[in-house]
Amino acid sequence: MPNGSFQKTLNFIKKKRCETKVLVFSTLEEELYAAKYLKAGADGFLQKQVSEESVRTELEKMIRKTGYTNS
Repeated sequence: MPNGSFQKTLNFIKKKRCETKVLVFSTLEEELYAAKYLKAGADGFLQKQVSEESVRTELEKMIRKTGYTNS
């Protein structure tokens, strides 16, 4: 994350607007990083190269509060 840390940004978002859902789009490998971001408080994780349908599915599941990764 340019000019800051993910954790600081996530903490700020969740403190100010706890109902806000955070979906991480990353070039990092899901198998290595998704659990880390979800544990830190993100509501979902997708690699940037996923299909439009995967993004749509993720957003729908986040809205229903079920949590989801692309795997």
